[in-house]
Amino acid sequence: QSSRVWLVSGGQWRSEGRRPEGRGRSVAVRSRPPGRVASRSRALEAMHLLCHALLAAGAAAKLNLRAGGASFPAAMYQDVTFAYSFRKPASASADISYHSVGSSAGKRWIKDGTQRCEDDVRPCVTLDWAASDSLLTESDYAAQPDLQMFPTLAGAVVPIFNLPNHTEGEGQDLLLTPTLVSKIFRGAVTRWDHPEIVSINPLLALPAERILLCVRADGSGTTEIFKKALSAFEQEFKEQVGADSGTRWGLANVTRRRLNSGVATYVAHTPYSLGYSVLAEAESAGLPFAALLKGDHRVRASPTSVAYALAELGLEIGNEREVLTADVHNALGLMAWPICGYTYLVMRTDPLPAEVPGSSLETRRAVVDFWRWFYTDPQGVVARLAAKNGFAPLPPIVSEKVLPFLLKSIRWQGVPVALPEPKPSLTVVGPVWLSSAFEQLGIIYEQDPHSNAETSYAVVKDGKQELFWRCSARAASGTALTVWGELDCGGDDDDDDDDDDD
Repeated sequence: QSSRVWLVSGGQWRSEGRRPEGRGRSVAVRSRPPGRVASRSRALEAMHLLCHALLAAGAAAKLNLRAGGASFPAAMYQDVTFAYSFRKPASASADISYHSVGSSAGKRWIKDGTQRCEDDVRPCVTLDWAASDSLLTESDYAAQPDLQMFPTLAGAVVPIFNLPNHTEGEGQDLLLTPTLVSKIFRGAVTRWDHPEIVSINPLLALPAERILLCVRADGSGTTEIFKKALSAFEQEFKEQVGADSGTRWGLANVTRRRLNSGVATYVAHTPYSLGYSVLAEAESAGLPFAALLKGDHRVRASPTSVAYALAELGLEIGNEREVLTADVHNALGLMAWPICGYTYLVMRTDPLPAEVPGSSLETRRAVVDFWRWFYTDPQGVVARLAAKNGFAPLPPIVSEKVLPFLLKSIRWQGVPVALPEPKPSLTVVGPVWLSSAFEQLGIIYEQDPHSNAETSYAVVKDGKQELFWRCSARAASGTALTVWGELDCGGDDDDDDDDDDD
């Protein structure tokens, strides 16, 4: 019904007053010039907003939830919250906006949304949930004991670079060793033609140029993951730089940029530069990233190599204080990417209403409903989006621990907000002489902690189970039935009108 075409170009909207071809609305997205990393991010956010606006027209009002924090999983969360808006029934969903402001800002905002954060470029806002790749400190827990972190995904941080005339292809990867990455980022190796780099890249024509380093200017979970790994690779890096999420590097000649997109944009436009970013940011910007040499084996960052790291280090999560965190960097397996980490959901588990203006039982329950859907992933949507964005989902052994803990932890005025999910119904159909045995079996099954259905037993005459299936399938949609006994597959049972027991 619209006569306008909306164009997304560099994150800005322009309305062209012409009628699109065909029926309905039309959206045209201009191709992105090389290196327009920030523009792509803004354009995607604008596209999400437009789609939300189109879907909201004429729809029932939904709760609006506010989330923000880490830029590490930002694209993933924007994709997955958008997908969640299509969940059925739509009335049970909520609209969620995610703001990529960095892990440090996200943690500050979830702790206090009523005052301005001194080192932020805009006022703090009240968040319903935050995301962070850097961990809360002991002082954070002491100040607000109801803070809690829940792992959601795991992803890779990669060294991104810009070498003019470098072409990607078989045998053309820039190779670095883990120790060499540490040496470069503490200033011990400063040139591209350094003997340690040249010796493991005999097929590359490395220039006699200085390495131009770029790091994050803001407190960053991506930085914490990167520094923790580099500190594990080399003791000198740990002593000289450290493993925190801050901006101190001890280097005079280093460029600083805000957010992963800022570092990626700098590297894309600066020859001979080297920085670090989340895998998905590097891939979406078309930036090459180094592979790592572990012994005689080279490994590239991917969801699969992150999953190998989780299998080695990420299964033991939590401690006596029920803090659900784990370090998964420096995995030793040859197939595991060693610079990776969990990203976390951060929430206040039981805040006072005055501490979270605008929050309510309904908003808290909507947050829990979203994360229940995320962790159970009934249609496999989250897993597919995670792979698309370069992340590995939680191993089942971890998600099976995290979700129950989240459901019991999130409260409103002292009461858990999670509603019990209705169990599916399983009806067993068979003759009367098996009813007692199956009733006892059903009782035993329902007591098993791994069971997820309520059971019942329906008695029918032998030979009539197929008829019962057809009738029940029409009358009780969503009920699963198991047929016990021989099926009457010979027709439509037209002769059953004379039998009162049918």
